Amino acid sequence: MNKINLSEKQFEKNAKEIQKMINKRNDFFFYFSSDFDSVCSSLSFALYLRRVGKNALIYFPQNKDKSSDFLFKIADYNKILIISDLNDLIAELNSKEYVFAIFDTPNKSLLPDFDAINKIFNSYQNKESIEIDHHFGNDSEQIYPDSVSLFKYANSCCDIVADFLWICQTKSLPILSDTEDYFLRNIVLTLLTGICSDTQLGKFCP
Repeated sequence: MNKINLSEKQFEKNAKEIQKMINKRNDFFFYFSSDFDSVCSSLSFALYLRRVGKNALIYFPQNKDKSSDFLFKIADYNKILIISDLNDLIAELNSKEYVFAIFDTPNKSLLPDFDAINKIFNSYQNKESIEIDHHFGNDSEQIYPDSVSLFKYANSCCDIVADFLWICQTKSLPILSDTEDYFLRNIVLTLLTGICSDTQLGKFCP
């Protein structure tokens, strides 16, 4: 299924649908390719979920780049579970039903161990997923046809996550009180790291 750049109205509608999902579900699984923007956009969203009292799980089987150590330290400090072993991940995914969150990943061929993990998703009674991406074209696809998507032309996936959080705050969607902030320091740091990575410090901003 091809990705379609969402209109502003549809983007806001889907953002509200994602908030409804966050309100009713507790466990979210972040499943993505190894791209730096993928890591940063997923982590920034996971930090937001932890901010509102939800559980976040990240699968990262690749060797961690030393330059991203600080990101995983932020995740650990905020009690975001990171699993690198497939068997451990399968056991965890079978223990409860997770919402799958796939960010900055053009197609399923870039998702590690897709067949084994997708089999678990298909066994769930509540098959809910979120997809956020800025890749379009022949090599890009919506991985789960029924996912709530935020697809948009942008310089990075972190740009889109920032747009989502801005809507949450300015539209007063009912999770945090009016006196609390969605854009905490670690969320901002993670978003800016992803944006700087994908644009090479602003040199490439299509």
